[in-house]
Amino acid sequence: MILSYKTVALTIKRGRRDASWLITVAEISQQIAALAKPFAGNQTILMIVLMIIGVIVGTALDMTPTILILTPILMPIVKQVGIDPVYFGVLFIINNAIGLQPAGRRGAQRGLRRLPRQHG
Repeated sequence: MILSYKTVALTIKRGRRDASWLITVAEISQQIAALAKPFAGNQTILMIVLMIIGVIVGTALDMTPTILILTPILMPIVKQVGIDPVYFGVLFIINNAIGLQPAGRRGAQRGLRRLPRQHG
């Protein structure tokens, strides 16, 4: 069976959509917020923990679902500690993009390169 590029791309897209649904249903975002709360006493350590979470979650999900799922959960913690929301947002997006690189783009490109090309 020969898979086309379109089939692989749609499969990857569906997998990410399903992963974002699963994260929402399993309430993983609430568990992440509970994980970050003990570090709320120190702004620097909290930012490091949140950025590590952003990189890890960014390897599994696209940037848009990650932002839509985690930002409403993490923003109250960030505001409570006194971190500037714009500063947090910029760093969160950068770390999400870093996390997206290895598993997202490179992995998909490597998989697409292995497929036999169809002409016509």
